[in-house]
Amino acid sequence: MRTVLKNCTLLDGTKDMLIQNDMDIAFENGKITEIGKVNAKKGDVCYDLNGKYVMPGLINLHVHL
Repeated sequence: MRTVLKNCTLLDGTKDMLIQNDMDIAFENGKITEIGKVNAKKGDVCYDLNGKYVMPGLINLHVHL
């Protein structure tokens, strides 16, 4: 089963922490398979994250963004 996060604001986790608006992210079997504009397929579980942020987990618990 594939899960698709639609319309999120993506903070990419790079040194510059780039902000990318209106992004989609698809996951299959616990791994990211697509980032960008993703066309949902029949059977996909989709979540509209408009106005929400997605970012990688932070390992250093004392981090300044």
